[in-house]
Amino acid sequence: MWGMLFADVARQVAMIYGREAGVGESEALDAIREAFAAGFEATELADARH
Repeated sequence: MWGMLFADVARQVAMIYGREAGVGESEALDAIREAFAAGFEATELADARH
């Protein structure tokens, strides 16, 4: 359920960002995926849980 929600939000953001930034929706979605993954790899995330 949560995965579907996040995926839908990401697609909507990619559509809007792509339109405003002049890039394709798939390119914008790739950038969102990379940023999301980088956020999970960041050390700040581990610190935020404590």
